[in-house]
Amino acid sequence: MSVVSTQQIETQANEHTNSSLECLAESMKDNDTGMKNIKIEENNSKKIMLLSQDDIQFEVSSNIIELSELVKTMICNYDEDDDNDVQEMPLPNVRSSVLAKVIEYCRHYSEEPMSEIEKPLISSEMCDVVQNWYANFVDIDDEMVFEILLAANYMDIKPLLNLCSATVASKCKDKTIEEMSEHFRPLREKCANLQ
Repeated sequence: MSVVSTQQIETQANEHTNSSLECLAESMKDNDTGMKNIKIEENNSKKIMLLSQDDIQFEVSSNIIELSELVKTMICNYDEDDDNDVQEMPLPNVRSSVLAKVIEYCRHYSEEPMSEIEKPLISSEMCDVVQNWYANFVDIDDEMVFEILLAANYMDIKPLLNLCSATVASKCKDKTIEEMSEHFRPLREKCANLQ
């Protein structure tokens, strides 16, 4: 199994492109199942293997990813008598580039929890709403914000869902319907082309 350090995966995730993670995965060798593996070293807590939609495996510590209610429930249902050291959890609705960002968020949240987002939003600038790291985390293209929002909803990660929702709301704040329509036009057109 190829091992990628925490700093390497965060650097790759921060580049915000699908190709960066795909290049990282391509640089690793296939394991005997044909799947790619990314091992994220943490402390001695229980290891969880998250399997993305595109068959990339992320091995993470349970104490990091338990921010997800879905994962926490799956861990609770895990057979403690099973001899496997690592529990595998498929996430068929989450692409690897998005899962890398979700893991990055969960890791940072475990070190510095995000402040509560005041509603209604006090500003259209996310740096006025949350700490700088979180504002920078969502300072990405709209498509990636929506994909992270969908992953946060699927994985039931409320703070991440709130952050992404606030980001979308901040892009709408103080805009007319026409301005919002124009801002989100590229995303709507892409979604329409997928159907």
